[in-house]
Amino acid sequence: MAQMDYGRCRKYYQYLRCLETLYKAKVNWEEVRFFHSATQYAYLINKLIADNDSLRERRKIIVRDMKAYASATIVPEVYFIWMKDSDRVACYTMFWLASHSEISLPVLSSLKGFSIPSVKSDFNPFINDKSEHTADASYIHSVQEFTTVSKGDQNLKNPFFEKNNFGVFVDDHANGINFQCINTVSDTVDGYIFNVMLLIDQINTTIDKKISLIDKAHQAWCEHFSRFPRPFKWIDLNEEDNVLWLWDYMRKNHIGCDVLPSSSKQRKYFLLATFDNWAGWTNEQFSKQKENARKVRANPEEPSSLKKLLNPTTPDACRNVFLDNARNAWVQRRHRQKIKKDTTGIKLTAQSRKKLMAIQQLSGVEPNAILKSLIDDAYQRMKEKNKD
Repeated sequence: MAQMDYGRCRKYYQYLRCLETLYKAKVNWEEVRFFHSATQYAYLINKLIADNDSLRERRKIIVRDMKAYASATIVPEVYFIWMKDSDRVACYTMFWLASHSEISLPVLSSLKGFSIPSVKSDFNPFINDKSEHTADASYIHSVQEFTTVSKGDQNLKNPFFEKNNFGVFVDDHANGINFQCINTVSDTVDGYIFNVMLLIDQINTTIDKKISLIDKAHQAWCEHFSRFPRPFKWIDLNEEDNVLWLWDYMRKNHIGCDVLPSSSKQRKYFLLATFDNWAGWTNEQFSKQKENARKVRANPEEPSSLKKLLNPTTPDACRNVFLDNARNAWVQRRHRQKIKKDTTGIKLTAQSRKKLMAIQQLSGVEPNAILKSLIDDAYQRMKEKNKD
C-alpha cells in the first residue's frame, strides 16, 4: 500500500462504519478485511450508496454525515509520528494496546493475513469509564480466559501448553498480552502504525481521550527503552537462525508469541514486542520454571537455573532473570557449535599443536588431513604387525 493511502484508508474505513451504524447499510466486513488500498474502500462505499434507492436519494446528506463521523473518530496522524522511529517502537505500541485490559479491542476471528480488524455493528470498543457506555460483555475477554484449558481439553496436544507436577496445564504464551487483538500486518513500520491507527480509531471515546492514550503509550515506551535499550545485544538478530532459536527459547520459557509472523523480519520485531510488553511469569509459569531448573537435563538449552533470583516480583525482575538465562544458554550453544567445528576434534597439548602447525606450514596440508594420514599409517602398521 502506498504511504499516501493510509490516511484515506482510515477515513473511508470510518465512512463504512457510519453507513452501517447510522444508515443500516450491510457491510461485508469479511471482504473489507482484505482491502489494501483506498480505491477498494471508495468503490465499496459508492456501490453501497448506488445500490440502495433510499441512500442514493440522500447522497449529499450521507456524505456530510460520513465526513462528520470520521472527523469525530480519527486522531490526526501527527500524534503517531513518534512511532516512525523504528519497527520496534511501532510493534511495541501495537502490543502495548493489546496488553492493557482497560482497553477493549476487537478480538480477531483469525490471525492470518488480515490487514483490517473485523468490526461488528453490535460491538463498541471502549476505554472503561463509568461515564461511558458499556460494551457487549460477550466481546470482553481477559488474558486469563484466552489461556485457560478445560479438563476436557487436557488430552489435546498443544505446543503452547504443558503439564506441571500437579497435572495442571501451564500456558507458554507471554503473560499479560491479549494476542487475539493483534493483527499480522505487513512487515513495515508504516504497516504497524496503520494497524495501531485502526485500533485507536475503533475505541469508543473522545478524540482527546484517544490522544491521552497515545501519550500514555509514548511515555511507557520511553520508560521501558531507558531500562532495556538493547536487551538481546549478545545475539545477532539480523540472522534468521538466531531469531528462530530465540523465538523457540522464549516459548520454552513461557514467553511465547501467539501471532504467526509473515516474515523473518516480522518475527524479530514480534519477538521484541512480546518481551517488551510481557507482564512477567504467572505463579504457575514460574513454578514450572523452577521445576525445570531442578531437573538434570541433557539439553542445556532448556530453561536454565533460577538460583540468582528465585522470586522475581515485577515484570522487569522477570525480564532480567530471563535475559541472564537466555544469554547463558546462547553462550553454551555457541560453545558446543565451536567444538563441533574444531578441525581435529582431538585435544592436543600446546607443544603437540605447535608441531602440528609446523607440519602444516611445511607441507601445506590441513591439520585434520595430517592427523588422518598419521592415524591411517599407524593403523596399517598395526594390521601388518598382527598378521606377522
